[in-house]
Amino acid sequence: MRTLLAATAAAALLVLGHAAAPASATTLPVPDLPGPEPVTTPVAVPVPAPVQLPAPAVLPGRGGSRLTLSIEDHDGLREIALVCPAADGSAHPHAEAACEELAAADGDPGRMATREVLCTMMHRPVTARAEGSWLGRPVSWRHGYTNACAMHAATGTVFDF
Repeated sequence: MRTLLAATAAAALLVLGHAAAPASATTLPVPDLPGPEPVTTPVAVPVPAPVQLPAPAVLPGRGGSRLTLSIEDHDGLREIALVCPAADGSAHPHAEAACEELAAADGDPGRMATREVLCTMMHRPVTARAEGSWLGRPVSWRHGYTNACAMHAATGTVFDF
């Protein structure tokens, strides 16, 4: 009977979590509270894999891109509208190329890749501006260049009108 009682007590200690922990484990003191100890059971919760959603379709007037481009230099102010994706009859002479170049820079003319060209050192200041929206985000960009050649090197066909 004593052996059965000792075995029952040992089993109870194991169930209640009072058994000796392995030497590598850290044990924390457990306060003696009245009532049964809570039972915790580890549960594996599946985490879904990330889903790659397709890019939204660009509809005119609904997330499309429309920029008013302007160039101001010694000859005055020139302005033109650029709508992307480029449509037939667009006012911009290089609309398709300009849209592609802006898309590569996420609509920011200041992030466009500069072309390596030879420009004269002639000082004929020019200011380029882009105002409007790119894929639904507002765009307000302005930059001054020493001359038109430097502007075209930095902005490609976007300001080539």
